[in-house]
Amino acid sequence: MKLSELRSVANTFCSDCCQTSDIEAAGRKAMLLLYGCKTLESNNSLRHRMLVEKVAAANSFATPERLPPTDSSTKYHSFRTYFQIQIWKSRQESINAEAWGWFLKNNSYYPTVCDMPPAPDYLLNMIRCSCKTKCATSRCGCKRNGLPCSAACGECQISGCDNTPSTVNECNDSDREY
Repeated sequence: MKLSELRSVANTFCSDCCQTSDIEAAGRKAMLLLYGCKTLESNNSLRHRMLVEKVAAANSFATPERLPPTDSSTKYHSFRTYFQIQIWKSRQESINAEAWGWFLKNNSYYPTVCDMPPAPDYLLNMIRCSCKTKCATSRCGCKRNGLPCSAACGECQISGCDNTPSTVNECNDSDREY
């Protein structure tokens, strides 16, 4: 890629003695650039925005592998990338693998993939409807599944939906998060 910003980020991975915070920031910026994001939003907010866009435009299930990684998985991927580059550069294993995205189990190293779920439960359960009415009956797929209509839903969001997060909270279990 001919992006000078991406080259600058790559140089961070090649420098010796970087702090984990520097690598985490560089990795986040690189991932945002690779996904074409021009602003410095978080990977989580980019992931959410892209999911909503994909759900709104999809005729079938939106596949999660097409979404950007979370902040947590990007952090550990960046740590492992830095670790690998440092090994290649120095040709020695003096750098502590466990400080850079690996954990030891049964005398073998395994990658730490992330320390958070890929998305909140309510987002993982997000569906959309194509209602042209106010979603007041169980004909609405969102209402039928106990979920509020979202920005990804169709015309109901324009015409004044009766199945918004606030009305669902009043009707359903109070411990559900939206």
